[in-house]
Amino acid sequence: MSPHLTVDRIEGDLAVLEHGGLQLNVPVSALPPGAHEGMVLELREVCVEPMAFGQDHGEPVPEEEARLQEATERLKRLAARSADLPDEIEL
Repeated sequence: MSPHLTVDRIEGDLAVLEHGGLQLNVPVSALPPGAHEGMVLELREVCVEPMAFGQDHGEPVPEEEARLQEATERLKRLAARSADLPDEIEL
């Protein structure tokens, strides 16, 4: 079962996605066309690429590399947690 993320809000170029009390900031450009606040998205694939590189040697900037690693680990945790959730919840 793929995790479902809710678009909590859009702040400029960033969208704040929420799942199980955790929040994840992603570029609005990474959302599907027509995505809006309150929309529920299904996470089918995780593809994270470095966005900032050093000017001289094309090496990742350490701060961005650390943030990228943190985001990748967070997505893996979200995917693992959603596998434990039931398909239906009784209210």
